[in-house]
This record gives sequence, C-alpha cells and structure tokens, in this order.
Amino acid sequence: PHGDIVQRFQISEATVSNVITTWIHVLHEILFKQLMCSIPSRNKNKTCLPTCFSTFTNCRIILDCTEMSTVTSRSSMETQRATYSSYKHYNTWKALIGVAPNGVITFVSNLYPGSTSDKKIVVESDVLNVLKEGDLILADKGFLLKDILPPGVHINVPPFLTTPKFTPTQVQQTESIARARIHVERAIR
Repeated sequence: PHGDIVQRFQISEATVSNVITTWIHVLHEILFKQLMCSIPSRNKNKTCLPTCFSTFTNCRIILDCTEMSTVTSRSSMETQRATYSSYKHYNTWKALIGVAPNGVITFVSNLYPGSTSDKKIVVESDVLNVLKEGDLILADKGFLLKDILPPGVHINVPPFLTTPKFTPTQVQQTESIARARIHVERAIR
C-alpha cells in the first residue's frame, strides 16, 4: 500500500508505516487532545455569544451524544447487546460532543457502546472536571446529571413531558433552550 513512497524515497515499507503511524499520533496529540478538549472559559464565550444565548450568558458548554452505526458479528451476542442502541434501534458507537455557544466543537469523548447511558459517558469523559462554579450546561432531557454536577455548576434541560400541559413559562423556557441547543445539532451534522 505504501509502494509509491517506498520507491520515491528508497526506504522500506516498514519505515513508511512507522513514519505514518508516528505522524498520526502527533496529529492526534495536537489536533485532538489539545484543541478538541479545551473548553473555553465563560468570559471567552461571552466575547462571541449569539443573541439566542441572551438568557444563558453563563453557558460554558452544550452537551449532546451522537451515535454512529456499526456492524457487529452475529456470533458475538455480547457485542451485539452492548452496542445495541434502544434509541436508534440498531447497533452503534456513541460519543459525547461538547459545543461552545458560538457553535465550535470544544469537546469530544472516546467512543462507547451504543447501550451506554449519556450519564455514564459524561462521568467517564471527565468533562465535568473542567467546569467552574457559576458555569451553565445546556443539554437535552436525557442528561440527568444534577446529582453529579460539581458545586455551583448548573444544568438547564427542557422540561419533561410528565405534565399534560406546559405553563407559559415552561413553553418559553423550552423554546429558549431549543434555540440555543440547535448549535450542537448543527455542529454534529
């Protein structure tokens, strides 16, 4: 597969493979670990806050999970069970995505089997350890995180559909959260 490079530079295929692998690791360290896991401060976010965040000025990050389909071996029932997503109704890998209010992706977790809960991914990803007192997280209704938030960190999720009718305040709150959360949906797509 590296024949052209082998011929051009008169080096072995093993050397080409080692150089490519080394550069992949270097790029991963620089582009992923340093850039994709550096969540901007609230003050930095405020410098480019979209108008739909006027009621969420202390928002530090918008969290959502995304799922990618996968093919699993029929012989491994354990793998099929672990990767089966009850939300998507097929086998997936799942990742937590964090987006700044301006729509820039600032956090990406490792991949987890599709059956893993959003809460478990949040806990294992350590994204909460970066947040400070006064920070706000916007998330979808599936993120039941209030009991694991660091002191002084708040989460804002849409009200659940447990009551037959929303109050006008709940309707307004849901619309505000939806307008702000659309950034994470756009970033993931």
